[in-house]
Amino acid sequence: MRNGKTLYLLLAAAAIILIAMIVILIAQGTGAPPQENSTEVPAAHATSPIAMPVHSVEVPDPEEPAGAVYRYLTLWGERDEPGMQTLLIQADSAEPIHDLELVASTEILSIETLSEAEAKELFHGDIYDAPAAMAMVRASFILHYNEEGQDFFLSPAHERTDYTFWLVKENENGNWRIAMQGY
Repeated sequence: MRNGKTLYLLLAAAAIILIAMIVILIAQGTGAPPQENSTEVPAAHATSPIAMPVHSVEVPDPEEPAGAVYRYLTLWGERDEPGMQTLLIQADSAEPIHDLELVASTEILSIETLSEAEAKELFHGDIYDAPAAMAMVRASFILHYNEEGQDFFLSPAHERTDYTFWLVKENENGNWRIAMQGY
């Protein structure tokens, strides 16, 4: 009788452990790849470069300074150097975009246009002499590198925070263009 009771208790304990394991597996997910229309990123690919730009901000008005910066960063992720050059003032447009071939995409985290008073206080006349209008935009973004970039930089991505763009309008009806950028 005692052996039957012990066997019963062992089977009951094993059943409880099995049920607990099943509950844990269900709670953690199946581990199967996401469905075709799913936006879930598999854990194995969470840190790899993103194929298309991903942006955590709303698209700013393209006629505003932040809109020009948003477009520039989007073009950077698309490696569209001619498009990027159109957003730079003439003095900068002859310079190549450095390490462009190493970028897979950009991820825009935030874009903020500084007040006109802040822009005037921080704007340097040697950047651009007597613009029709000036603005400063701060952006945070991540450059995701392609395989060659990961090998070169030994990192899958580089986050740039509080990156500042100085923008000008060369004439009253002109578009906002980037005069200078950096930290």
